[in-house]
Amino acid sequence: MNAPSGKWIGRPVRRTEDPRFIRGEATFVADLVLPRMLHAAVVRSPHAHARVVGVRKVSARGMAGVVDVFTAADLDRPGFEGASTACTS
Repeated sequence: MNAPSGKWIGRPVRRTEDPRFIRGEATFVADLVLPRMLHAAVVRSPHAHARVVGVRKVSARGMAGVVDVFTAADLDRPGFEGASTACTS
């Protein structure tokens, strides 16, 4: 079996972003703060292959920091059955 050949395969590639990461000067997505910015959290069952049969949206909205709750029914798209997302500030 022959090794792949080409300009980049099997050769070191100098990455231009590395120096600022090494110096601790890089900006990560988690570092961004924008006015009125919210964060989303996807909540899934802790059990493998389990089916989520309901989400208590009123209880979830009452949790500290939660702005709104969306479920698969709110998305109205096939393939999102049982999905839920909570937006927090």
